[in-house]
Amino acid sequence: MARLADMSDEAGRKNLITVTKYIITEAEVTVQSIETLVELYCTAEYNEQTRIQTIAEIINDIRNPLEGATQFKIDEIESCEKNDPVTMIRCLTMVSGLVQGVKCDVAFDPTLSVLLEDIVMNSVVSQNEIVRHLSIKALGLSCILSKTLAKKYLVFFLQVVMVDNYTEILETSFKNYLRFIPRLRNRNIR
Repeated sequence: MARLADMSDEAGRKNLITVTKYIITEAEVTVQSIETLVELYCTAEYNEQTRIQTIAEIINDIRNPLEGATQFKIDEIESCEKNDPVTMIRCLTMVSGLVQGVKCDVAFDPTLSVLLEDIVMNSVVSQNEIVRHLSIKALGLSCILSKTLAKKYLVFFLQVVMVDNYTEILETSFKNYLRFIPRLRNRNIR
């Protein structure tokens, strides 16, 4: 229903952005809902840099829920960063949705580069198959926007095909590999 909203109404659009950001951060929100909410947010927020920064901040808040909490001493908290599968699935879903909603070259945007390294690439080695699959998907989507990344990770996709035994990961990696071979060959990238 919100997709049919009149985005030319500035006040309504800003309210939609506020509500969407709030709902995304709720722990009870399903992964499917996160996909839809990120897409909706990307549609409502016209400024690409604001979209990137806001989603990055939401991911940071989800992964670091105690960051900024003043009642705790830093030395009493070993690590407040959440890397459990549920958290990483939520974060990777947001990264994928964000990457699908931008046009900039991921390799040259500092915030997206940090998300790629800290969230996506660190999840490639997860023991959880769903986390690994979503990281390969997010990496592939990032490579669509960046021929630099496509060139950098082309062999990586093939290596994943050769070593991973989870069917969905194999299919996604192989599709990414096949997608980028002609793209790189046609553009004479060295």
